[in-house]
Amino acid sequence: MARIVTLGEIMLRLKSPALERFFQSPSLEATFGGGEANVAVSLANYGMDAAFVTALPNNAIGEACLRDVRSFGVDVSNIKMMDGRMGIYFLETGSNQRPSKVVYDRADSCIAKAPVDTFDWKKIFDGATWFHITGITPAISQSAADLSLAAVKAAKEMGVTVSCDLNYRKNLWKYGKEAKEVMSELTKYVDVAIANEEDFQKSLGISAKSDVESGELDRDVYKQIAQTAMDLYPNLKKVAITLRESKSADTNYWAACIYDGKEFYVSRKYAITDIVDRVGGGDSFGGGLIYGLNTYATQAEALEFAVAASCLKHTISGDVWDLYDHKRKAEGCLPIGVVLTIAASGSEMSDSSVITKEEGGIKRGYNDDICRPKFAVMNPELTMTLPDYQTACGCTDILMHTMERYFVQGDAMEITDSIAEGLLRTVMAQALILRDDPQNYDAR
Repeated sequence: MARIVTLGEIMLRLKSPALERFFQSPSLEATFGGGEANVAVSLANYGMDAAFVTALPNNAIGEACLRDVRSFGVDVSNIKMMDGRMGIYFLETGSNQRPSKVVYDRADSCIAKAPVDTFDWKKIFDGATWFHITGITPAISQSAADLSLAAVKAAKEMGVTVSCDLNYRKNLWKYGKEAKEVMSELTKYVDVAIANEEDFQKSLGISAKSDVESGELDRDVYKQIAQTAMDLYPNLKKVAITLRESKSADTNYWAACIYDGKEFYVSRKYAITDIVDRVGGGDSFGGGLIYGLNTYATQAEALEFAVAASCLKHTISGDVWDLYDHKRKAEGCLPIGVVLTIAASGSEMSDSSVITKEEGGIKRGYNDDICRPKFAVMNPELTMTLPDYQTACGCTDILMHTMERYFVQGDAMEITDSIAEGLLRTVMAQALILRDDPQNYDAR
């Protein structure tokens, strides 16, 4: 089984409510987030073995952050608690022609000051198959740059695949070195590079003919960008380029392409309207791509999964668990279609979804009319491959929910009682048939 390790800074995120300007109201919403941590959480959500490495302050805030990351099923055993502070970023979400605004307060954070020998990479990479880092970590300080380079070198020495999201941030790189100087050396140890056009220009000095600030995309140049990167860095096995067309703060077009030196593939393009939260969209792409490359047979399938995952992230504000804890309400939802493969789920008409947080075994549901499916495929043949146990579970679930509505207080319920009684009798009879003849179409 693949084991993925990520390294980077996680920060306290303080966001103005909804679409408000900073301190338009006297409150800020607090969550934790960081590029590499987001990737680890995404991978854990997909059921993969994921570990996050960082340094946190040895205080109540650092401990709260540690618990938060652990709650998603991410291995935090190699996080170092030390004296210092946690970085903070303030986010004001844009709307229409007003862009989003980010203000950093991250100088001298624990990870920015962590010495190069803080982590035992031989121990950390024991059993690991993949290591992921971004261009953010080496941008925050010379110490963090040295730490990043030591990590990728150790990973390669131990035969671990290395991916890097170049992720150029113009508001960083303040310690006296240019991005190209640092990232050119780090990229020598990378197998899979993830970037957009500007990242290649600013981080590696690979120029393109199109205007990266125009918001429009010329896909004809992207194969050449990827080929140039592979020519300069023969160690690269794959180059993935994200393609974002920004029409406004609320409307983007989103796609990506991937190149392995032989095949160049461009994904489907999604029109993302009424963006809920763009922050973390690139991280969800990175997590989706790593998952896809470790799961699917082709890089095309991996890329399509990554683009779709990132598209969905744009509909979620902050932590998805906040929806299920009822701290937030969804403001948008992509059109949903349902293909039923088990009886009793009710997915063909339900407004509900249910997830479980592994930490604590907490199960929560979320209901919202915007989540109702636009279409449903209901074909009994699609349930015929179910194990006998799952078929029985479906029959039992129908009986249980029917009885919930049957055994209620109240008079004058003859019509609904009769419907429930007929349903109970029918399901029990058909369940017995399916026990002996699982392929019976009529019983299904």
